[in-house]
Amino acid sequence: MLAEASSSRAGLGYEVIVSRLDDEANIAPWLRAAHRYGAKVKWAEVDIETGELPTWQWESLISKSTRLVAVNSASGTLGGVTDLRAMTKLVHDVGALVVVDHSAAAPYRLLDIRETDADVVTVNAHAWGGPPIGAMVFRDPSVMNSFGSVSTNPYATGPARLEIGVHQFGLLAGVVASIEYLAALDESARGSRRERLAVSMQSADAYLNRVFDYLMVSLRSLPLVMLIGRPEAQIPVVSFAVHKVPADRVVQRLADNGILAIANTGSRVLDVLGVNDVGGAVTVGLAHYSTMAEVDQLVRELASLGDPAARFAYTVSRIFPNVLPDNISSCACAACWMGSRVPMTGRTRFAAIIGQTEAATAWAMAALPCGPLTGRARSVVPMTRARLVSSLPRLSSAFTPPCMPMTISWPSVASASILRSR
Repeated sequence: MLAEASSSRAGLGYEVIVSRLDDEANIAPWLRAAHRYGAKVKWAEVDIETGELPTWQWESLISKSTRLVAVNSASGTLGGVTDLRAMTKLVHDVGALVVVDHSAAAPYRLLDIRETDADVVTVNAHAWGGPPIGAMVFRDPSVMNSFGSVSTNPYATGPARLEIGVHQFGLLAGVVASIEYLAALDESARGSRRERLAVSMQSADAYLNRVFDYLMVSLRSLPLVMLIGRPEAQIPVVSFAVHKVPADRVVQRLADNGILAIANTGSRVLDVLGVNDVGGAVTVGLAHYSTMAEVDQLVRELASLGDPAARFAYTVSRIFPNVLPDNISSCACAACWMGSRVPMTGRTRFAAIIGQTEAATAWAMAALPCGPLTGRARSVVPMTRARLVSSLPRLSSAFTPPCMPMTISWPSVASASILRSR
């Protein structure tokens, strides 16, 4: 509705800036308005390495003709948090407005519109589990009055000028109830609803940081999973691709096993990053009720999507968690050493890429007890803990280079399954 009412800011000779990192809800309306009223559209581009909006580009994008900049406070696809303060001052210096979509970040971060200097903040309650109803918050009532009316009521005044039809009162009651629920997450929280909400979200954030760190470490342990972007500041949302497995197939496998994920196959930012060309990406987000056990379930299903050799590498890396090198330098030394000592197939060479620490180590360890993986692994044989222990002398003597001391700590499992080539 805001874009429909923006004729005074999207006319001929004016410029509107949108971001490729945003969800379509904060892009398409502004593109339509600019096309209708003749404004020029500029794009804030994404750093293809980090998945963030570089702050240096704002100086070249914003001009005296700029009338409005639409960005998000955090990406619902890559999870990166936008540095708003670096941009809002430049926008206000030329007399333009900043519209911030806070929907993706709302379940995780409180936003004070006065601290960000945003002119308008939009949010959708469904993002934190509330009903599907949106809201716009204006920092200054005079900003709201600068937009035209879209109401079907010619006598509408104030906020009603930007609303079509009557309110959905049942949904409004649900918004209040959902916020009360979030404010009660921390039973020790006291004070007003805002104060209780701040304490509860801070507690939830501390918990989610631990679960999200565990999720990221677990995903990086999968040789055929590629994480997309590496933003410095991030909400607990991540997108990834599975090698040679389309995103919709991954999501279907996860859904069949009780895991909800999103197949992003038409996102603008993923198109820029080239991810759509390889089947799209899978997006996973955490909530305050997510657990590490659910992360383990997700990782198990993703591991099962790879070829047998990839599943084997993952299994070995979980059995020998302390064998991994501590840094990339030791990984490089180990990878070169392993390449000279172990007959390596194409698959093992692929896994021994510098930086793929878990994969390279696990592949090399796999080669001795089972023989080089020269063909497709055809059988799975149970290997008891005793049999694994008996293999340690061979593992230690053959696969411990001088630069990588080997220590083994056993998980509390009675047995494991090890792939073996015939």
